[in-house]
Amino acid sequence: MKKRFKAALLASVSVMTIMGAQSAFANIGVIDRPGEAHVIPAIEFMSTAYNIDSTNDNDWFVWTNNTGKAKYLEVQLTSPMGKNLDYQIIQLASGGGIINKNSADNDAGKGGTEFLYLRTLPGDVVYFRVFAHTALDIGTAPYTFAVWNDVT
Repeated sequence: MKKRFKAALLASVSVMTIMGAQSAFANIGVIDRPGEAHVIPAIEFMSTAYNIDSTNDNDWFVWTNNTGKAKYLEVQLTSPMGKNLDYQIIQLASGGGIINKNSADNDAGKGGTEFLYLRTLPGDVVYFRVFAHTALDIGTAPYTFAVWNDVT
């Protein structure tokens, strides 16, 4: 499992680097690396607020489907007023493979809320990365990141 995660993460970071995205290994603040990801508890709802305070800042969250059955997640990212934050999702499927999704597909813009619904199977591990859309979108105002894991 760890070898598969490392290979998947390396592939995702390589793709982000080629595409010009921010480094997934920022060294500013907390929860800036996948290994430091904020663990989303196995409860039905989790909401938290952090800020993206530099162009190197990335906030990582992780959720593992250890429920024994398929679960749908609803993910919401609300950017602060006047700022545009985005997310990336890396889903490590229990049966192998990677599903990579970005909020660019449904960018809500400055101060907007972006939504995503995601189906997970037992054993899937899902990493969420929150980052600034551009250098103009960094600041001290907090964003809100929420996940529901009982969506049907």
